[in-house]
Amino acid sequence: MKNNQLDNFESLIKSSLEKQRAVYDSSDWDKLNKKLDQVNKPFYSSPWFIAASVAAVIGTVYSSYLSIQHSTEPTPLESRHKNMKYTKSERKTKE
Repeated sequence: MKNNQLDNFESLIKSSLEKQRAVYDSSDWDKLNKKLDQVNKPFYSSPWFIAASVAAVIGTVYSSYLSIQHSTEPTPLESRHKNMKYTKSERKTKE
């Protein structure tokens, strides 16, 4: 039963395709040849890629600068800790 349905489907597709005719236009081949002969520029030479690269470099440098600035400034807890005076016994328990 299933093979019969498949054969019916195949014959329907075959008859539909036999009725179809492709229109030939010689200018289409010329257009295709022109497209194939064109030399595409590499993606990294486009202005958008260059602008994105420059923005990425600037962002990375700025982020690194902020990270370095933040790491060299003492936090409020560190500055308060440095100003505190401990006795020897308190230092041992703190460390």
